[in-house]
Amino acid sequence: MFKNDNKIIVNNSNEFVNGINICKNTDCIIKINNEIYIEDDLDVTTSLKKLHIVGENKDTTLIHLNNDIFIHGEVEEVIFEDINVHGKIICFDNKRVTLSNINIYGAFKANLTHYPNGFVHINKVNLYANELSQDHGLVIRRCNTTIENSNLYGNDKYEAKLINFSGLNTHYLKILNTFVDGKYHQGGISISASNMYISNSTFINNYSGEFSFG
Repeated sequence: MFKNDNKIIVNNSNEFVNGINICKNTDCIIKINNEIYIEDDLDVTTSLKKLHIVGENKDTTLIHLNNDIFIHGEVEEVIFEDINVHGKIICFDNKRVTLSNINIYGAFKANLTHYPNGFVHINKVNLYANELSQDHGLVIRRCNTTIENSNLYGNDKYEAKLINFSGLNTHYLKILNTFVDGKYHQGGISISASNMYISNSTFINNYSGEFSFG
């Protein structure tokens, strides 16, 4: 592990966890240069203004999560950038979450209840829904959200949705320049108590059955 001001370069899971812990009360950039494997559930509760997890590029820098990474509200802002994530990212009560130029083989969940103006920004993301579970692809609650320039791909789980969104009648979901393919099995979108705006986006092969609203 190498530390330079607020940037920490890590090469394995222990350095990754320790790097987050030593960044307390600051902005923290965790730079991953290669592949790291995290065997256990990872709960991030360190008080941080910003946690920025970044790789060299999304094709060569990988985080393999055997379980979940859970980033709690003690971290105000969360950024994943230029990285390939295998597993599930869960963000709870953060102020802002950004996914930028990443691949996700699994799922992403965000529930930003604590901040009425919480925001999720998903840009240039390729999501491949987990084939081993009934998880929805993107599950987002109680925050304004923009999904743009992204590609979302389903699996063979009939009851799951690629996008599952719920607001408090004051939040919006914007989908811009995005491709959503349910692979004939998965529903494209489920939305409730929210405003929705879709532009220049394509939804294909989305399943809509007796128990699904695709």
